[in-house]
Amino acid sequence: MDYKKTGEKFVNEINELFKESNLKVSFVTGGGFAYDSLKYTESNAVGDFDFMIIYEIKNDVYNIIDLLKKSQFKFNLEYINMDLKLLMNDKIDIIRLTGTYCSIKSTINIVPKRIISEIITLKSKRIIKKIAHGRNTSLFFAYGSNNSRITVNFISPSFVTENECHYIHLDFSNIIKNNNIYFGILADSILKGFQQNYDRINFAKLRLRFIKNINNFFKRYNIPSENYINLFANNRYFPQYIKNNLMKEFLQFGQVKNDKIMSLQLINMPIIFTIPFDIDEYKISPFYFINTESKNMNLKSYILKMQCNEYDRQYIIDAIGKFLGYIKLSCVGKLLYFNDNLFEDIVVYGKNDLYLPNIEKYDINSVVDCIIKNLIINVNQLNFELYIELIKICIQFLSINSKESIKTLSKKYNIDINLFKTELPPKWNIKTIKKCKNFNDLATYHNYISKVMREYTDMECSFFESIFDNHSRKILDVMCGYGRIANKLKEKNYNYITGIDNKDYSFLSVSKDFIFLKEDFFTYQFNEKFDYILCMYNSFNSLEQLDSVLKKIDLLLSDDGVAIFDVFNKNWRKSIDLDSSMMLYEDSKYKLIINRHYDNVKDIEETNYILYKNEKIMKKYNFKQVFFDKKQVENLIKSHWDYEIITSQNNSRNNNQKYIIKIRRKYGKNSSNWRKSL
Repeated sequence: MDYKKTGEKFVNEINELFKESNLKVSFVTGGGFAYDSLKYTESNAVGDFDFMIIYEIKNDVYNIIDLLKKSQFKFNLEYINMDLKLLMNDKIDIIRLTGTYCSIKSTINIVPKRIISEIITLKSKRIIKKIAHGRNTSLFFAYGSNNSRITVNFISPSFVTENECHYIHLDFSNIIKNNNIYFGILADSILKGFQQNYDRINFAKLRLRFIKNINNFFKRYNIPSENYINLFANNRYFPQYIKNNLMKEFLQFGQVKNDKIMSLQLINMPIIFTIPFDIDEYKISPFYFINTESKNMNLKSYILKMQCNEYDRQYIIDAIGKFLGYIKLSCVGKLLYFNDNLFEDIVVYGKNDLYLPNIEKYDINSVVDCIIKNLIINVNQLNFELYIELIKICIQFLSINSKESIKTLSKKYNIDINLFKTELPPKWNIKTIKKCKNFNDLATYHNYISKVMREYTDMECSFFESIFDNHSRKILDVMCGYGRIANKLKEKNYNYITGIDNKDYSFLSVSKDFIFLKEDFFTYQFNEKFDYILCMYNSFNSLEQLDSVLKKIDLLLSDDGVAIFDVFNKNWRKSIDLDSSMMLYEDSKYKLIINRHYDNVKDIEETNYILYKNEKIMKKYNFKQVFFDKKQVENLIKSHWDYEIITSQNNSRNNNQKYIIKIRRKYGKNSSNWRKSL
């Protein structure tokens, strides 16, 4: 089923129903459809639909639901009467209808105009409550006007009716910290609501007023206009034409230019929202899921299983956030809790709900204290990024609950207060741009400052760690660049890492915490062999060049060694726009543009970096690279290597841009064991 065509059909059907009814509402597709339809561009991809209906008169909610019953949107009606009662009594703000449309998971949020009106005025920390059944979540990442990211945890109230758990999911209008603004989920949906749909309450005008107020905020605090796009969650998936249109909307209210690099912002991270529980007629039983969900494993096993990539780590962070919410609602005991093996005693139910037996007997602060101490005890077994996030969540929660300051608690647990700083990535700098002498220099600099590439590096190295199980064996990083991967592996305590590249990229001033050889890989005479060899994110201009690299790897790999390389995926490239262009840097004199063109007959992509000075081309660097199909790679390696070919989805990035190939000699020692492990 074609996701985009089905989405268009869904949107058209709802628009027509509202036109016939003449209800005073607005239909907005920014919440999910605008995001997913941009993200999922591959022909076989499937996403969810997540829409919004805005109403002015509360009683119209009944008419909206009756109207939706006439559509092909099949939504759950089991708890609709309870939801309507909670809404009419002002216990919740938003009703969330969940179901399917033509078998695709779909959600429609029914939202009052009064909340939209408050959000667009930039009213800060306005708590928004919506109802969810049988599924809880506590985690949201908010991106700010200073290009940083904060983690938001919602301590959500919950209650039980008969055999079902219900949750009051929380959201917020915005958070303003140190003159920077971060938007919640509903605010993000408003910004993404640029598509024209049925609109009887002037949502389009409200949205433009919102953008104008954001523009004024940028002017007030001298925030560069270019940072506007960063406020959109998941903006990395937006094609350039969408970004251009959004910026055009924003700039109609004025432009702010500021070449100053913003300093680090001291933010108590993460932000935690909680509200009083005041739904008296329902039973509070936050751990009721132990009666309805299956027991999975203990928390320690779950962490070790799920911590290998950023996507799965979010489930762990979400689990801890939910657990803190549950114990805040249930811990009324006075017993102090002590246990150095707490993670083995906490049980995971269902997907990621946590339960500690007899939790109701214990003092809440002593339980959180024990979680922090167990994190510190197990730090060497934890992914470091995960460790930092969990420490921050627990200390922030304990600070709220115990009324002790972050500084006091950091000192108590001997935690570096700098963990609570939001570190901004490096930014484009014209002096460094001008130092670049060729395409490789500029492309390497581009990768170095890319926020996305930092996330990809984390994912790649977690993936390597799942394969390279001996930290004392020898690793070679072929064409290692400035040490993007080698440095990260060193952080993960691999002891013997060598990198080789014919350039040192010293203009980036990045230290190389490994053995670095500034040599030509093809001609350099190595005097040792390596157990693990990597050749990642290198653009090959022919199959012959790839073959040459593999022949040299064959000479350097130990008998039982493993090599991993990647190539660009032809099928992925054909599924996206043939041409793209992006402004990377701009000031009063200079601008740097990258553009790409794909020849889908020759399967070659040409990439150009063009530096302008006073609107005249100052430098232009280009490179041509080949995209491969799986068959081509298999034919090259199958006679000599045992191999496994996977895509980069969730292994080194969030799409199928690359094929990742793991190889080992067919006739190496224990090759039968290798084949079993694939």
